[in-house]
Amino acid sequence: MEDGTIIQIVKNTKLMLINRGFDETFINTTLPIGYLKEFIKKFRNGEPCLDIFVQNTDDNRAVYVHFIYELKKSDNAGFLEKMYYITYESHLMTENDSVVFVILSDINENTQEQFNELENKIPNITIFKYKSLMFNLIDHEYVPKHECISERNKEKLKSELMINDLEKLPIIYKTDAVCKYYNFKPGDVIKITRDSLNKKHIAYRYVM
Repeated sequence: MEDGTIIQIVKNTKLMLINRGFDETFINTTLPIGYLKEFIKKFRNGEPCLDIFVQNTDDNRAVYVHFIYELKKSDNAGFLEKMYYITYESHLMTENDSVVFVILSDINENTQEQFNELENKIPNITIFKYKSLMFNLIDHEYVPKHECISERNKEKLKSELMINDLEKLPIIYKTDAVCKYYNFKPGDVIKITRDSLNKKHIAYRYVM
Protein backbone atom coordinates (compact mmCIF):
# COMPACT_ATOMS: atom_id res chain seq x y z
CA MET A 1 0.00 0.00 0.00
CA GLU A 2 1.37 3.41 -1.00
CA ASP A 3 2.15 6.10 1.58
CA GLY A 4 -0.44 8.44 0.03
CA THR A 5 -3.20 5.87 0.54
CA ILE A 6 -2.26 5.39 4.20
CA ILE A 7 -2.17 9.17 4.72
CA GLN A 8 -5.69 9.45 3.25
CA ILE A 9 -6.98 6.66 5.49
CA VAL A 10 -5.47 8.30 8.60
CA LYS A 11 -7.00 11.65 7.59
CA ASN A 12 -10.47 10.15 7.13
CA THR A 13 -10.17 8.22 10.41
CA LYS A 14 -9.50 11.52 12.21
CA LEU A 15 -12.52 13.09 10.48
CA MET A 16 -14.62 10.14 11.66
CA LEU A 17 -13.52 10.74 15.26
CA ILE A 18 -14.47 14.41 14.98
CA ASN A 19 -17.87 13.40 13.56
CA ARG A 20 -18.27 11.01 16.50
CA GLY A 21 -18.09 14.08 18.73
CA PHE A 22 -14.48 13.92 19.91
CA ASP A 23 -12.74 17.21 20.62
CA GLU A 24 -11.10 18.46 17.42
CA THR A 25 -8.42 20.32 19.39
CA PHE A 26 -6.96 16.97 20.50
CA ILE A 27 -6.93 15.47 16.99
CA ASN A 28 -4.00 16.70 14.92
CA THR A 29 -5.25 16.86 11.33
CA THR A 30 -2.44 19.06 9.99
CA LEU A 31 0.74 17.01 10.45
CA PRO A 32 3.27 17.82 7.68
CA ILE A 33 3.53 15.16 4.98
CA GLY A 34 7.21 14.64 5.78
CA TYR A 35 6.43 13.76 9.40
CA LEU A 36 3.64 11.41 8.33
CA LYS A 37 5.92 9.58 5.91
CA GLU A 38 8.47 9.07 8.70
CA PHE A 39 5.71 7.71 10.94
CA ILE A 40 4.52 5.41 8.15
CA LYS A 41 8.05 4.07 7.67
CA LYS A 42 8.22 3.15 11.37
CA PHE A 43 4.66 1.80 11.23
CA ARG A 44 5.61 -0.60 8.43
CA ASN A 45 8.34 -1.91 10.74
CA GLY A 46 5.85 -2.73 13.47
CA GLU A 47 5.76 0.43 15.61
CA PRO A 48 2.25 1.67 16.61
CA CYS A 49 3.17 5.28 15.80
CA LEU A 50 0.00 5.96 13.77
CA ASP A 51 -2.32 4.93 16.63
CA ILE A 52 -4.62 7.63 18.02
CA PHE A 53 -5.88 8.11 21.58
CA VAL A 54 -8.39 10.90 22.31
CA GLN A 55 -10.16 11.64 25.57
CA ASN A 56 -12.93 14.22 25.84
CA THR A 57 -12.97 16.31 29.01
CA ASP A 58 -16.61 17.41 28.72
CA ASP A 59 -18.41 14.05 28.39
CA ASN A 60 -15.68 11.74 29.74
CA ARG A 61 -15.45 9.58 26.61
CA ALA A 62 -12.29 8.16 25.12
CA VAL A 63 -11.38 6.33 21.92
CA TYR A 64 -8.27 4.42 20.90
CA VAL A 65 -7.58 3.70 17.23
CA HIS A 66 -5.24 0.84 16.31
CA PHE A 67 -3.92 0.85 12.74
CA ILE A 68 -2.91 -2.68 11.77
CA TYR A 69 -0.67 -3.03 8.72
CA GLU A 70 -1.10 -6.75 8.22
CA LEU A 71 -2.93 -9.52 10.02
CA LYS A 72 -0.66 -12.50 10.57
CA LYS A 73 -2.51 -14.54 13.19
CA SER A 74 -4.57 -17.63 12.39
CA ASP A 75 -7.21 -16.43 14.87
CA ASN A 76 -7.52 -12.80 13.80
CA ALA A 77 -10.67 -12.08 15.82
CA GLY A 78 -9.05 -13.52 18.92
CA PHE A 79 -5.98 -11.37 18.30
CA LEU A 80 -8.10 -8.19 18.08
CA GLU A 81 -10.11 -9.15 21.17
CA LYS A 82 -6.87 -9.58 23.12
CA MET A 83 -5.64 -6.18 21.88
CA TYR A 84 -8.96 -4.65 22.95
CA TYR A 85 -8.61 -5.83 26.56
CA ILE A 86 -4.93 -4.82 26.72
CA THR A 87 -5.88 -1.35 25.45
CA TYR A 88 -8.67 -0.99 28.02
CA GLU A 89 -6.44 -2.01 30.90
CA SER A 90 -3.41 0.05 29.88
CA HIS A 91 -5.44 3.25 29.32
CA LEU A 92 -7.85 2.76 32.25
CA MET A 93 -10.78 2.96 29.84
CA THR A 94 -14.43 2.52 30.85
CA GLU A 95 -17.66 1.20 29.32
CA ASN A 96 -18.21 4.68 27.78
CA ASP A 97 -15.02 4.31 25.76
CA SER A 98 -14.40 2.59 22.45
CA VAL A 99 -11.65 0.91 20.46
CA VAL A 100 -11.38 1.16 16.67
CA PHE A 101 -9.33 -1.20 14.52
CA VAL A 102 -8.35 -0.11 11.01
CA ILE A 103 -7.07 -3.05 8.95
CA LEU A 104 -4.70 -1.98 6.15
CA SER A 105 -4.66 -5.33 4.39
CA ASP A 106 -7.24 -7.42 2.56
CA ILE A 107 -9.24 -9.94 4.57
CA ASN A 108 -11.17 -13.01 3.43
CA GLU A 109 -14.85 -13.76 3.99
CA ASN A 110 -14.17 -16.07 6.92
CA THR A 111 -12.18 -13.37 8.74
CA GLN A 112 -14.89 -10.80 8.00
CA GLU A 113 -17.47 -13.13 9.52
CA GLN A 114 -15.30 -13.49 12.64
CA PHE A 115 -15.01 -9.71 12.88
CA ASN A 116 -18.79 -9.29 12.60
CA GLU A 117 -19.23 -11.75 15.47
CA LEU A 118 -16.64 -9.87 17.56
CA GLU A 119 -18.39 -6.53 16.98
CA ASN A 120 -21.68 -8.09 18.07
CA LYS A 121 -20.02 -9.63 21.13
CA ILE A 122 -18.32 -6.37 22.22
CA PRO A 123 -20.34 -3.26 21.20
CA ASN A 124 -17.42 -0.95 22.03
CA ILE A 125 -15.35 -2.39 19.16
CA THR A 126 -15.61 -1.24 15.56
CA ILE A 127 -13.47 -2.78 12.82
CA PHE A 128 -12.88 -1.09 9.48
CA LYS A 129 -11.35 -2.47 6.32
CA TYR A 130 -9.10 0.16 4.78
CA LYS A 131 -11.29 0.54 1.67
CA SER A 132 -14.17 1.92 3.75
CA LEU A 133 -11.95 4.75 5.03
CA MET A 134 -10.42 5.81 1.72
CA PHE A 135 -13.26 8.35 1.54
CA ASN A 136 -15.39 10.12 4.15
CA LEU A 137 -18.66 8.20 4.15
CA ILE A 138 -20.99 10.96 5.35
CA ASP A 139 -19.81 13.39 2.67
CA HIS A 140 -21.62 11.31 0.05
CA GLU A 141 -24.67 13.14 -1.33
CA TYR A 142 -26.93 10.11 -0.84
CA VAL A 143 -26.08 9.61 2.84
CA PRO A 144 -28.66 11.51 4.95
CA LYS A 145 -27.99 13.02 8.35
CA HIS A 146 -27.99 10.48 11.20
CA GLU A 147 -28.30 11.52 14.86
CA CYS A 148 -28.52 9.41 18.02
CA ILE A 149 -31.30 10.81 20.18
CA SER A 150 -30.99 11.23 23.95
CA GLU A 151 -32.70 9.07 26.58
CA ARG A 152 -35.05 11.96 27.35
CA ASN A 153 -36.02 12.31 23.69
CA LYS A 154 -36.60 8.56 23.47
CA GLU A 155 -39.43 8.93 25.98
CA LYS A 156 -40.85 11.92 24.10
CA LEU A 157 -40.71 9.94 20.85
CA LYS A 158 -42.68 7.05 22.34
CA SER A 159 -45.36 9.53 23.37
CA GLU A 160 -45.42 11.25 19.97
CA LEU A 161 -45.64 7.96 18.05
CA MET A 162 -47.99 6.41 20.62
CA ILE A 163 -45.86 3.30 21.09
CA ASN A 164 -44.72 1.69 24.34
CA ASP A 165 -41.66 -0.07 22.98
CA LEU A 166 -38.98 1.51 20.76
CA GLU A 167 -38.22 -1.91 19.26
CA LYS A 168 -41.43 -1.45 17.26
CA LEU A 169 -39.56 1.12 15.16
CA PRO A 170 -37.99 0.00 11.87
CA ILE A 171 -34.61 -1.61 12.51
CA ILE A 172 -31.12 -0.57 11.48
CA TYR A 173 -28.31 -3.00 12.25
CA LYS A 174 -25.12 -2.17 14.14
CA THR A 175 -23.16 -3.50 11.16
CA ASP A 176 -24.70 -0.86 8.86
CA ALA A 177 -21.95 1.36 7.43
CA VAL A 178 -23.27 4.57 9.01
CA CYS A 179 -23.81 2.85 12.38
CA LYS A 180 -20.20 1.67 12.32
CA TYR A 181 -19.00 5.13 11.32
CA TYR A 182 -20.71 6.80 14.30
CA ASN A 183 -20.39 3.78 16.62
CA PHE A 184 -24.14 3.57 17.22
CA LYS A 185 -24.91 0.70 19.57
CA PRO A 186 -27.80 -1.74 20.08
CA GLY A 187 -30.63 0.04 21.85
CA ASP A 188 -29.83 3.44 20.32
CA VAL A 189 -32.54 5.28 18.40
CA ILE A 190 -31.39 7.11 15.30
CA LYS A 191 -33.08 10.15 13.78
CA ILE A 192 -32.54 10.21 10.01
CA THR A 193 -33.16 13.48 8.19
CA ARG A 194 -33.42 13.58 4.40
CA ASP A 195 -33.84 16.70 2.28
CA SER A 196 -36.56 16.34 -0.32
CA LEU A 197 -38.00 19.08 -2.55
CA ASN A 198 -37.51 21.92 -0.07
CA LYS A 199 -38.83 19.74 2.75
CA LYS A 200 -37.18 17.59 5.37
CA HIS A 201 -38.29 13.99 5.72
CA ILE A 202 -37.59 12.55 9.20
CA ALA A 203 -37.53 8.85 10.06
CA TYR A 204 -36.46 6.90 13.14
CA ARG A 205 -34.63 3.60 13.36
CA TYR A 206 -33.89 1.29 16.30
CA VAL A 207 -30.36 -0.12 16.37
CA MET A 208 -30.09 -3.90 16.70
